[in-house]
Amino acid sequence: MMNFDAFFRCCVAVLVLFVERIEMYISKAEEIENAVKSDGSYGVPAGLVSSFPITKKETDNWCIVPDLILSEYGKRMLANTVRELESERDMVKDMLGS
Repeated sequence: MMNFDAFFRCCVAVLVLFVERIEMYISKAEEIENAVKSDGSYGVPAGLVSSFPITKKETDNWCIVPDLILSEYGKRMLANTVRELESERDMVKDMLGS
């Protein structure tokens, strides 16, 4: 059985983070970090939603900043995060009907 109080607090936290990210995006920052659907960048499987550095194009669309160099530590942390995200995605697959 799901703990709805914890679920609600999690949803609120995500909403606050989302609003902060939108404020950063609107503020014309050159680069920000945001959770977006992966295009396969940085070894994150395409379609998996993960945090990436993003920037705005001239057309006001966003794109993932390409080819940043990750330290060995950063690569390990990214691999751990990908494993966690894939595990979480797989846990809720049945609930989403996909």
